This record gives sequence, C-alpha cells and structure tokens, in this order.
Amino acid sequence: MAGRLIALLVATDEYQDGTLRTLAAPHHDATALAEVLCDPAVGGYRTSVLRNASASRVTREIESVFTKARHDDVLLLYFSGHGIKDDAGQLYLATTDTEHGLPRSTTVPAQFVRDQIDRSYSRRTMVVLDCCFGGAFPRSHVHRAGEEVPVQEFLSGRGSVILTASTALEYAYEIDGVAITGGSTRSVFTEVLVEGLRTGDADLDGDGLVDVDELYRYVYHQVRDRNPKQTPKFDCTFAGPLIIARSPKGPRLGVGLPREVVDALRSPLSAVRHAALGYLIEFVDGEDPLLAGSARRALDQLTADPDSQVARAARSAIASPGQPVSNQASASARHHETVELAVQEAAQREQLNHLFVNFSRRSQSLVERQLGVIDRLKQEERDPDHLASLFKLDHLATRMRRYSENLLILSGHHLGPESPNPVPVVDVVRAAVSEIEQYSRVSWTTAPALLVAGSAARDLVHLLAELIDNATAYSSPETMVTVTVVEAADGRLVIRVRDRGVGMTDRDLDEANRRFADPPAIYPGGEVIHRTGMFVVARLATRHRIAVRLSDGDGGDGVDALVAVPADLVRPAS
Repeated sequence: MAGRLIALLVATDEYQDGTLRTLAAPHHDATALAEVLCDPAVGGYRTSVLRNASASRVTREIESVFTKARHDDVLLLYFSGHGIKDDAGQLYLATTDTEHGLPRSTTVPAQFVRDQIDRSYSRRTMVVLDCCFGGAFPRSHVHRAGEEVPVQEFLSGRGSVILTASTALEYAYEIDGVAITGGSTRSVFTEVLVEGLRTGDADLDGDGLVDVDELYRYVYHQVRDRNPKQTPKFDCTFAGPLIIARSPKGPRLGVGLPREVVDALRSPLSAVRHAALGYLIEFVDGEDPLLAGSARRALDQLTADPDSQVARAARSAIASPGQPVSNQASASARHHETVELAVQEAAQREQLNHLFVNFSRRSQSLVERQLGVIDRLKQEERDPDHLASLFKLDHLATRMRRYSENLLILSGHHLGPESPNPVPVVDVVRAAVSEIEQYSRVSWTTAPALLVAGSAARDLVHLLAELIDNATAYSSPETMVTVTVVEAADGRLVIRVRDRGVGMTDRDLDEANRRFADPPAIYPGGEVIHRTGMFVVARLATRHRIAVRLSDGDGGDGVDALVAVPADLVRPAS
C-alpha cells in the first residue's frame, strides 16, 4: 500500500512573553505552504496547521503525528517562529506561551523533536525550520538575531532530512513585502520554498518529481541570490532520494536526452523541433535502453506539439518503429546545422533570462532602500511643498520597482508571494493606479463588490498598471484616462481602460491583440526591448487565462483596452 503524505505546520507569531518580538511572517508562511502542499498537482498532503498554540498542544500534536505514522508514510514537520537556547546551548522552539527564562517547560525542545523522529515507524521524515529570535534589520529585511545554534547537531536523526533557514538561527530573514490589502509579509526562506514547489522550478532535472536534494539546491541558490547574508543548511541521512512533491508542470520535454537535443526539442522554432526528430529515431533504435526510453517519451510528448507537422511526424515515427534508421537519420543529418544554431540561440536566451533576474533582484533591493529613505523623510517633513515633492519621488521609485519586476516576468519568474486571501476589486484597481507616475490623471468608477483570487491579484495589479501607464504616456497631459469596472453576465470581471490619445493603426492593433492571445518567445535583440509593456501584459494574461484586447476608442479617438478576468478567479464579496 502506498504511504500517506502528512504535514504538520506550526506557526507562532504572537507571544505572551514581552521579550519575544511579535513576528509578521509565520502565519502567512504557513498558510502559503499549506496551500501548496494540499494541492493535488503538487503533493496532496494531509495538512494540519497550528497557529499560536501552546507548548503542550504543539508537543502533543507532534508526538501524535510521529507515533501514528506507518513505515511507508512521508512526514513533514514545519516550524516558523522564534528559536531560543539555554546556557548549555540546547535549542528550543518557542510557542505562544513560552517564558524566556523557562525554556525546558514552556517550549518545544529540539531534543524532543529528534526523539520523535527516532522512535517513529516512518523512516521518511523531513523537518523544515524557519526560526528566529529578537533583533531588527533595516527596511526590506528584519534580522532575526541571536547566538549561533547548529541545528543539525540537535536534529540529525536516522532516516530524516533537516532543512534550516540558515547556518544558525541568527540569520533568518523576513521580507518587508506588503500585499495590496496591506500587512502581509513572508520570510525569504519560506517564500523561496513555496515558490519552488508551486511553480515546479525546484524540479531541477525536469523528471516531474521534486526530491529533497533538488529542493535544497533550489532553495540554497535562490536564498543566496536574494540575500547573500543567509545560507540555508541541509542534513540528510537517506541512502537514496526522498521524493516529497510533484512538479505541476509534469516531466519536461527531453528529460534523459543529451543537452543539445533537449535544447532543440524545446526550441520555439517548429523547424528545429522537427529536425530533432531524427535524433529521437536514432536513439529509439539504438543500443542504450535508457536513452531509447527517454526518446520514446519525447516522441509521445511531441505528438501534442502545437505545430501540426511536428506532431504528425512524431506520430508517424511511433507508428513505424521498424522503419530503417538510415532513411530517417539522413533527414537529421541535413538539419544538424539548424539544430546547432538553435542550441546557440537557446543558450543566449537562457543567459538573457539570468541577466534579467540578477538585474531585477539587485535593482529591487536598491529601490526598496530608496523607498525606506523617502518614508523616513516624509515622517519628519512638515513643509507641504516639500511633502508634495517627496510624494512625487515615492511614486517615481514605485514605478522603478515595477520596471524591475517586469524583468522577472519576462524571464518567466513570479513576482513573489501571493495574497493568502481574495482581494477586493476596488483594492486591485486602487493599487494599479498608485503604481503609475501620472496617477492624478486617472479617474475610475465605483467597482462592483467582487473579490479576485489571491493567486491572481498581484499579477492583475501589475497588468492593469502597465495598461494604465501606457494610456497616460500616449495621451495628452490635459486629458483623463478612465477605468471602468463591471461584472459581465457570464460572471467574468471586465475592466476597461480608455484614453483620448493618438490611437493606433489597424495593423498595430491586430499585431498587439495577436501577441496578447499568443505571446511569442523572447529572443536576444528582439523587439521586447522596445515593447516591454506589451510583452509583460501578454505573459501575465496567459498565466491566468485573462483575455486582453485593444480597440479604437469611441469616435476613433484614443484606445480602449478591455481586460476580462475568468469567472473562476472572481467571486462576490461576503
């Protein structure tokens, strides 16, 4: 019988002891992690969340989960909150009723957790610790300070995997990332963990499964990129891989094949994918059984290729396995040059994506620091004229942050943590307007009492901000840009952005609408440099099945941008 997947998430952000600072991240972290673990496409875990529970309840729940586990169960224990230690250096996990001076009787001792791991029948356990205690860090990162605590020394039980936020509990960080509804923050470590599982990016080898080693390598590099002062640590006592999740993307095309063939199969050019079929046929009829199996899987996947010619050729190759190799291989030989060019092009695109991500991360950090300085100046300033100038600087910095986020979107990354709850439409529109420089030129009608799914809200804000910003940029400063929000009869949320600018030619409108419906791949030196906003809107719209269409404004003046959000992402406000 297949084992169960069981997760217990413990989040403590409020403390009765005044020496333990209230935290912003744990509740939101646990909620986000629970959502992704429960997703059948990712894990389908039986998940329980304890928030601000007493020490006795947490220890009872931990013991219950580990005691009742079967041999083939996978157990995941996650803890987010403060960590403290006594004079002997023993580690304790703080709970809401913890008394700092009485750690042995009012906390969850790390030794207790290790004992449960060692005594459990399950030999597939994973403990994830995102712990902190005390201290503060400047804007964008709240430093969870304390003395160094080598967690692996306390939690290295047999058959267990221990993943911690840092080398010691002193350097776990929170991100000052306010959601559009306000106040939602995440830790750097857990944000990356959730992102890797939710997107499937933690599946580094592309086989459709995420094991603990892949997850650690993904988390390590992502955390180090975002915050070089934090170094996640990993201790694994398993002899083989421990699969903890599936990639929602499924196995990637070409897994198990030579790199140059994989690049060709994943090329956006249908001619290159067609050329790579010759390689697959050679591999299928070759002497390497593993390579042959990988090639057959790739042929099966290519039968669903969007290009009918490629799909038809793949089906033909599967239907005629005994066909002589020489006839097929000759076609491959004729296309070797095309494939090599495609490999070089794919490498350039990958380098471009890495450049986008690195530049975006660095510039975002600088912008956040700039916003922090501006916030402090606004609090201290009393002169109305100077305050007005500071508000203009604030909006300019916010616009710079959006431009930086555009690079993340173009490289295929998500903007960051999603809202754990649905977001009112009025807040979505208000947030989008606040993202642009000429916000005073935008007027909008009262939005219907609807909520947008938290998974799409942040991207919808960014999409609308791009359209509204474009409308103000290409219309006269004396004119207004209007935003109208209505609920359609079929339940969709329809948002119209109308300007009174110079408009667009029919050819440009058709081209823009084609790109919105079918976003093209981004090539080095391509037109994305000149039409960044269009590409960003297309990427975000495709991600959430949002329909975007441009048309001439009333009377031929300006442009109307219609945004239709699917009904399954919208619901009435209770």
